[in-house]
Amino acid sequence: RISTGKVDQLKEEVIRLQKDELQNQRKQFCESQSETVCKLQTTLKSELKSYSDAVASSFSTQVPMVSAEDIAGVVENVVKTEDRSKNIILFGVEENDGVEVEKAVSD
Repeated sequence: RISTGKVDQLKEEVIRLQKDELQNQRKQFCESQSETVCKLQTTLKSELKSYSDAVASSFSTQVPMVSAEDIAGVVENVVKTEDRSKNIILFGVEENDGVEVEKAVSD
């Protein structure tokens, strides 16, 4: 037969071992969590670009701007051949009342 004192001692031992196990599990969890956070931070730093970098790279792959001289040359060729059946679309030139488009293009 086991005495009451021995039962109490065994209960205390079980409780102490369970506390130790919980502490070990918490420690392992915190270590794995901090390791995951470190990996995530490293990945984010290496993979994410700033907004300005993303915008700059998207503009670098676009078609280059057409110079005013190129547009003037095209207009001159059209006027010389007097082919009035074709329309020219100029983007970026405002069409307002009182604005002479021909003068704005030639400038």
